[in-house]
Parts: sequence; C-alpha cells; structure tokens
Amino acid sequence: EARQVYEEVLATARAASAPARVCPAAIAAGGVSVRLGDYAAGIRFGEEAVAACRQGDLGGQARAENLLGNVRLYRGEYAAARRDAAQCDTNMSGKSLGRTVKNLVIGRERDLTEHGLFHKLSLVAVLAWVGL
Repeated sequence: EARQVYEEVLATARAASAPARVCPAAIAAGGVSVRLGDYAAGIRFGEEAVAACRQGDLGGQARAENLLGNVRLYRGEYAAARRDAAQCDTNMSGKSLGRTVKNLVIGRERDLTEHGLFHKLSLVAVLAWVGL
C-alpha cells in the first residue's frame, strides 16, 4: 500500500533528523491518507509537513498548507480552510520561479504614482520613434 511506503520513508527521514526529507514525505503520506478518506491522518501529516518545511522550504510549506486547507474543506471546517489557503498564498506570493524570471527579463510591476515613471516611459517612446 502506498501509504505504508510513505510512512516508512517518513520514519527514515525522522530518524535522520532531516526536515528537508520529512516535508515531502509527510505531504505525500497526507495526500494518500486523504485519498483513502482518513482525514485525521491527513491533518496529522499536513501539520508535521508544515512544521518541517518552516526550516526554510516555503514552497513545501505552501504545499503542506494547501493539503491542510483541502482536508479542512472536506471536513467542513471552512474558517480553518480559509486560513490555510491565505497562508499558502502568502508563502507563494513572489516566490515562484516564473515571477523571478519575469522580473529579471521584463522588470517588476510599476506603480503609476512612482516618481520618474512618466519620464522613463517618455524616453522609451522617443527612443523608439528615433529608431524607426
């Protein structure tokens, strides 16, 4: 059974005191538990994953909070599910590889009230016109 395999991997990671390995193993064990309808185990594994991922894995922490939010949604605990979803969004905002690449290649989002933005945009327009 898949859950038994993930629990063994999780036990090995715990014994090695390796939070980087505990996090994905706990998320996987929690996901399988939820698919089997064992929501209590899903919550237990999800909370363990969040605790392990707080050691510096924001992506893993967001996945664990997503797992917790889904389990709580299935259980009808809507306020707790909203809280987990909000925490997941907080951890993922600005942390994705795609956003980082976009900021490097295209640039970050600009505020229209930013001082000097009009000057920069006007200069770009003039340079584009001269280049034509």
